[in-house]
Amino acid sequence: MRRQEKILGLVGVVLTFFLGIAGLIPLAIAMYGISRRHPGREIFKNFLIGNIIMFIGGLLLSFFVPSLLASPSIAVIASLVGYVLLVVGAHYLRKSLLPVGDVTGNELFRLAGNLIFWGAVATIVLVGALIVVAGWVVLGVAFFTAKADA
Repeated sequence: MRRQEKILGLVGVVLTFFLGIAGLIPLAIAMYGISRRHPGREIFKNFLIGNIIMFIGGLLLSFFVPSLLASPSIAVIASLVGYVLLVVGAHYLRKSLLPVGDVTGNELFRLAGNLIFWGAVATIVLVGALIVVAGWVVLGVAFFTAKADA
């Protein structure tokens, strides 16, 4: 992993906590750089698909859950669709992080992908959100501890 990708990845993870989607820009640039150096692994494609799907799922949840009192049936259906989209998006994000762990030799990328995915699955019982946050923290540590090539 190049030093630039390492720094952008770490900055992207940190900014994601404070600025949300704006933090994904440097993280996406880092994942693109890693993906270009390892063609055929579809790292960036899966990262992008996963984040787009999770963004749409998050929008559904944020718009329709508050309307639970006004229209309970629509809110419940939208919540279920949003939940499924979050899990599918986390699956794609995991698919992008597992090969990064393979090519860098840093198992923390694999652990982060697994935590984010299983945390998304467990969000149905709310404790999953903490697991997802832990996954993002581990992802930040993975970028921080990754060995830079040059």
